[in-house]
Amino acid sequence: MKRYESPRKGSSGGYLKVFDSRKRRVRGMWERGGKYFANMTLTDELGNKLTRWMPLEGGSIDLARSHYRKLLVQRQEEQLLPVSLSPKLREFYQSTHLPLLRGSGKRPATIKKEIRYINRWVDAMGSVRLNKIRPSHLSKVMVGFTTQGLSSRTINLHLIAIRQVLKAAVREGFIPAPGPHAGLEWRKVDQKERDLYTSQEVDLFCEIAAKATKHGAQFKDYCRFLQYSGCRFKEALSIRWKDADLGLGILTVGAQGESKSRKPRKVNINPRLEKHLEEMRMRRQPDTQWLFPSPRRGDEDIHSKSFQSAMRITREISGNICRLCQHVEIQTTNPICLECNQPSMESKTQLLPEKLRRFNFHDLRHHFISMCVMSGIDFMTIAQWVGHVDGGVLIGKVYGHLANEHRQRMAQRVKFNVER
Repeated sequence: MKRYESPRKGSSGGYLKVFDSRKRRVRGMWERGGKYFANMTLTDELGNKLTRWMPLEGGSIDLARSHYRKLLVQRQEEQLLPVSLSPKLREFYQSTHLPLLRGSGKRPATIKKEIRYINRWVDAMGSVRLNKIRPSHLSKVMVGFTTQGLSSRTINLHLIAIRQVLKAAVREGFIPAPGPHAGLEWRKVDQKERDLYTSQEVDLFCEIAAKATKHGAQFKDYCRFLQYSGCRFKEALSIRWKDADLGLGILTVGAQGESKSRKPRKVNINPRLEKHLEEMRMRRQPDTQWLFPSPRRGDEDIHSKSFQSAMRITREISGNICRLCQHVEIQTTNPICLECNQPSMESKTQLLPEKLRRFNFHDLRHHFISMCVMSGIDFMTIAQWVGHVDGGVLIGKVYGHLANEHRQRMAQRVKFNVER
């Protein structure tokens, strides 16, 4: 079965009608650039009717007419198929890639982000056909992302998303391998050193957090749990009370596959975490199985979805602080301190210092790992606790300087004049 594709238009103008020697119109035949063409409507495998310009053999009108009649017979016998046009980026994404993405098994949050990234590409160049996309088109859109204020890391995430679409187009045969995305350079991302927060700074944040929102007590418990366990903030939300075995001293993270690696891991409960869990157990609500149940769960036992709003409010909360005992009052005009009963309340626009106004959940995980390193715990053990699958390589790269400082302090304690 033969396929036909429309020839490209040349510089000789449009198609002209063809007349025979008796000046009668030859229906379906056209002339262009000294060559003859047939304008035929063909049906593809899906039943779609497509019009195609098909070149006719022979340099004379009689030979062209003879070839045209053969093509009509082949069409009648369904031996002719048109070459379908390459779909537009928007059409391919919506009809082919999006269903594959939703059935890929990726987490819903990951799929949601990837859809958002691809939609930006579709808005920028969705009307371009796949076989017409060039590397210059992709580079131009990435420059536009920079103009919109997107960071280099975010642009790289967008590039990952469109690469997946174009790889699928290669697999489907719409564009030749390796595709227009091959060879595009990733944006260089500046590596910024993350702030290391001390235990005193975390204590101050938790003290403000407990008073900043309606459910501040639960938010404080959540922050303390992250500080003492090193869990990722999403992993901690789905931990049940049965996952915290205080008798064995084992905390199971991701028991139902909710961890980043989709595998459960065992964390040895340290004394501070054990004490915190015991205090939380005393305040545990009897109608829930979760460490951090949703305040709006109603009759359904579900865990909290996020504490992001509580984090934002705590970072920006204003109020007064006592000059004598450092007691904190949220948004009050009373000059008398409720703790020491002295007129020593000092007005503050922000209760948290500038450094803590950049505080986030990952800083608590960073704090836990830092404390472990400075306590002399080996990197492999820390990696197992926090869910790194590299055996401690990343911890060595990021936190190695803390281990050096710890070893230097230990070296100062070496004595050679010990009395026998």
